[in-house]
Order: sequence, then C-alpha cells, then structure tokens
Amino acid sequence: MCGIAGAFDRRGRTFDAAVLERMAGEIVHRGPDDSGYFCTPTAGLAFRRLSIIDLSGGHQPLGNEDGSIQVILNGEIYNYRELTAELQAAGHVFKTKSDTETIAHGYEQWGDDVVKHLRGMFGIAILDTRRNRLVVARDRFGIKPIYWTEQDGLFLFATEIKSLLAHPSVSRQVHWQAVGEYLTLRYPLGPDTMFAGIQRLPSAGLMIVDEAGVRESSYWQMPSDQPMITSMEEAEHEMEIALREAVSSHLVADVPLGLFLSGGVDSTTMLAFMSELSSQPVKTFTANLGDNVTTDVASARDAARHFKADHREVMIEPASIDLLQKLIWHLDQPISDPAVLPTYLLSKAAREDVTVVLTGEGSDETNAGYRPYLRHAAFAKHRSLLQAIAPFWPLVRQIPGVGSRLAGLMELQKAGTEARRWLAHASSSSATNWLSPATADALGGIESKLESILTLCSSRDSLERMQHLDRWTWMSECTLMKADRMTMAASLEARVPFLDHPLAELAARISPALRLHGGETKSVVRNILRKRFAPSSTRPQSGFVLPLAQWFREGDFHQFVSGLLTRENLARRGAVNPEVARQIVDRYLATGEGTNLIWRLICLELWFRNFLD
Repeated sequence: MCGIAGAFDRRGRTFDAAVLERMAGEIVHRGPDDSGYFCTPTAGLAFRRLSIIDLSGGHQPLGNEDGSIQVILNGEIYNYRELTAELQAAGHVFKTKSDTETIAHGYEQWGDDVVKHLRGMFGIAILDTRRNRLVVARDRFGIKPIYWTEQDGLFLFATEIKSLLAHPSVSRQVHWQAVGEYLTLRYPLGPDTMFAGIQRLPSAGLMIVDEAGVRESSYWQMPSDQPMITSMEEAEHEMEIALREAVSSHLVADVPLGLFLSGGVDSTTMLAFMSELSSQPVKTFTANLGDNVTTDVASARDAARHFKADHREVMIEPASIDLLQKLIWHLDQPISDPAVLPTYLLSKAAREDVTVVLTGEGSDETNAGYRPYLRHAAFAKHRSLLQAIAPFWPLVRQIPGVGSRLAGLMELQKAGTEARRWLAHASSSSATNWLSPATADALGGIESKLESILTLCSSRDSLERMQHLDRWTWMSECTLMKADRMTMAASLEARVPFLDHPLAELAARISPALRLHGGETKSVVRNILRKRFAPSSTRPQSGFVLPLAQWFREGDFHQFVSGLLTRENLARRGAVNPEVARQIVDRYLATGEGTNLIWRLICLELWFRNFLD
C-alpha cells in the first residue's frame, strides 16, 4: 500500500520536477518506508512506499527491460506470481519479485488490456516514454483512490487530493454541488469532488493521456449474462470455494498481518477462513467504546476465543478537537460517518503489531447485507398489488396491523423511480430548508447522477440494481474511502477479500431469492459461517455506533460546538441557511437532539478551515 502522484504536460512544455517532491510530501503517511521519482522533460511519476511485498527489491517506479515503460502502483496485485510465470514463459526478463514489475511487462504484452488481467486493489500509472503517453487505472470496485485535474494542458493525478493541491497551478475553489451532496447523503457523490476542477477516477476507470487529449473509459462491469445459481447447496459450495481462495490470496505478504474483528458475520467469516489457512493464531483487533460491553465486543470476544485468535481490544476514547481536525485533513473531503474515529484509532493501535489487516468491507453490497434490501425485494414482488392499493392508501393505512406493515413499501411505491427509491433509504435527511440556495441546487443533480449510474448496470433485477447503486455510491465514496484514508493515516494497509472480483462476480450469480433466503440478509455467507461458528451467523448487520450525543455535550466539545457553529460562521461559509442551521444548533445545545446533523456541520466547518482558509 502506497501513495502515488504524477504529471503529464500534453503541450510538451518542460515540467518542474521539484513540484513532484512537494506533491509526494503531502502523502508521506501512505508510504513512510521509501520514495521514488522518474522524470522526463514533460512528465513525472512520484511514489511513496509502504513496504509489503519484496521488501528489498520493490523500489518504485519500476520498469521493463530497457526502462522505456515506468510504473507506479498503490495497492496489491494478488495474482502477480501467476502473471509473472506467464510473462516469463513469453520471454520477459524480471529483475525483482515485485507485483509492480508484473504490470510493466504485462503492459508490454497486452497493452492497455493489462488491467483486465489484474486481480487485486490498485491505483496504477504507466508512463510509456516510447509512445509519449500516460495510462492511469483504478481497480474494479474503487478500493484504491485516484484523483485528477487538468490545468491548461497539464494533467495531474494523485492518490489523495492534497497532493494535487500542492501543485501551484491548482486553485482551491468550492464545488457547491458536491457540498450539497455531502449535506444530503453524508458524502460527495462523485465523480466531482468538493474542490472545483478536481475529479476522482471512477471504479474500473481507465484514462489515456497523450498529446491528443484525455480519454476516459471503463474496462469492466459486473457480468449479468452468466447462469444464475438457484440451489442453496450449490451456492454455498461455490461460495465456500471462492471465499477460501479470496482469503488465501489476500494473505500474501512479507510483513505481519491481522484482522479487524467486529464480531459480525463478515469479519467472523474472514477469521474462520484465516484460521483454517494459517499455522499461527490470527491477530485480531476490536474497537471497544468502554463502559458497558456491547454486543459487538462480546461477539468479537466469543469468535476470537472460538478460533483461538491472538485478540486485542482497543479502547476508543471521546474525540478531541485536535484529532477531529487531523482526521478531516486525512479525508480530504468530509465524510459524515462518525466511524472514521474508531477506524483510525483501531488502525493506529493495530499498526503497533501488524502492517496489513483484512476487513469485511464490501460484503454487504455484494452479498445483500443491508436491511433495506429486504424491503426492496418485497416491493418488487408485490409491485402490482401496491399500485392497485395506492389510490386507496389514505384509507388502507388506517386499518390496524395493515397500514404499519405496508407503510415502508408504499413509501417506495410513492417514490416512483429507481433512483428515488434508493434515496428513500440512502438519504439521511429529507429536509431541504437548512440548505443554502447554492447547495440546494445540488438535489436535482443527485437523481440524474443516480440514473447515469444505473445505465452502467446491465442486470434488470431490482435487487441487483439497488446493490449496484450502493457499490457505486455508499461503498465507493464512503465505506471504502473511510477504510483507505483512516488505515493509511496510520500507515496500515487494509485488504478487502469480499471485493476480490471473482468472488464478487460469483455473488452476483446467486439468485436474489437465495441472497435473502428466509427473510435473512446475506444468507449464503451466514450459512457458510454456521458450519464453523453458529453464534455470529445470526448477528444483524451493524457498524460502529458512537455515543455522539454524550460526547458532544461534555466539557470542551460542548463549548467547541457553540463557538464553531455560530450564526456568523454558518453565514460566512454559504453552505447552509444560517438561520435554520443555527436553530438546529440551539436545539442540540438545549436538548441534545440532532447530533448527526451537528456532526455533519462540524466536519464541514473543519474542512473549510483545513483547506480553504
């Protein structure tokens, strides 16, 4: 796991190589072990390394035999050994045992299609000096980020936005639509960012940059033309094989490795397979909020004991103001998910013992783990009936026992479009009167973006389409971004086996009826876990739940909120209606209500202070 940055001047002007060092200097936390640079008169690559594989020989950039092709990689290629053997058989000569060199020779062999051969998580840049072109690519699910901008023919890219901002030609201006998306969804939707003119490369994105221009395409989408698996026995058998292979491939490392164990289905399943594949006890790490032991902590303890793990609990203390400011800097853009705090503190503690951790991210979106999926499945099944009921709903909703059971389904019926049905469970606030005119304009753009995302889904199944939206939005922009930034802030690599693309493609072949069999989310994975550890297989999906209301109303934080979210500050920023927003703040200060909105406003104000002031 590392950090990359670079530049390509399409107009052939001389590039200032010294700027690369400043860009790389912003992401030292991603790669504290080594740095590397490669420059031509008009292009440059910069690299910060966290040594994981081939500790002595993996210095980047890495090239082919004559050095005409140079590669930098953020991430891991899990099938690099198989690819290396194939390329050596084709006559390529390797100098290292690094997965990065495989990409250089693979580009010689397959051209831009090299990305289709890679199994892993990656942000890649390939500089082809013979053809004077740059290739930039991101893994299929967007596990590893890449941001880019073009300034008067100068193309710049980096793993984190702060690297781009280190270039003197990149200005810091607010993109108000993205701010509106953050205030509505809790994260910017992308591909735009909250910085005007800076974009992120989408999942499975491929960019070609040369004198002719900048061309972006997608090299992969979830297959939908494969035969569906309709037998639970077959689904469990195939999933078990794919899970074992995915976990096994993700254990390849030349440094100590562990697991974030929440006590839920996904991380416990990871632990089960890691224990079977490892000759040593698995090092596990669990966040503990203190006071009363939660169900999550107790379940993690039980799982660790059952699988004889080397278990460690990390106490999560109330956030300090300085720590919050630091986390917003690492995020580049605010993510209104309080779990950033325990994720960072857990990562910082785990880094004392290991350099790599496996996590359960991606399972909910690929195996149908969220509770709203059950509602969407029921809506699809009874859609005709709901349409018939709609004209009479004011009367039907009064029938005891009937109205309450149908209320959620009628909400989806009333929404009308797929995008609006997704927003019915994804939007954290339906209120718009607290937004300023600049950010309120973003709301119409959200629906059109969602419709565009849906055009990329070739499946017609309603559940798969909801999962597709979640993978391209919540997972890509919030869950994976949080995991990447908070682990790398602690110089820790996080791997996500559930997003091994052969495993995810298999999950998409399992019929929706089996994914939600018996009214149970991700039922196939649960059944596999039941064979190994029954207690955790019945745990509902959950995340970190922090006592924000308690934290914010105590000591310095209470005073901090009062001084930070003043009517004057809120008006000066221009993101919200200052009168309405201050009413939210006053109500919170008096009663403790509206903590999540307060968190959102705090993070936004700290973002302005970190990057715009």
